[in-house]
Amino acid sequence: MTPNFNDPLDIKAFIKTELYACVCIEWGEVIHTLFIVLEWIKNGCEPNYRKKFENVLGFYYLIEGILEYTGLCEHGISCRYPWLTPKGTQFLNGLRNNSIEKIEAASGTAYDGYIVS
Repeated sequence: MTPNFNDPLDIKAFIKTELYACVCIEWGEVIHTLFIVLEWIKNGCEPNYRKKFENVLGFYYLIEGILEYTGLCEHGISCRYPWLTPKGTQFLNGLRNNSIEKIEAASGTAYDGYIVS
């Protein structure tokens, strides 16, 4: 099944099931981090990844790999310069269009049958 990233419930379920986030996360921090990385990728990876993530370069490699595994981004020769897939663009737009509070409060049965509370 395909998530509807306009639906805060599907965003929450995707973060939990596809990005493997624990139920005890700080939603604001996780969403903010995803937003920063996805926006950076969308904007052509400028400034350079070493400048952007200089203090957390290992984090960058891990999160880029996870985003690629879930189909939100891809890369050619180097993971240092990924691009968003259509799915990644939809996810980023969903984050833009839904408040953190709305995502965090979402509950019910999501796109994949996952019950979110």
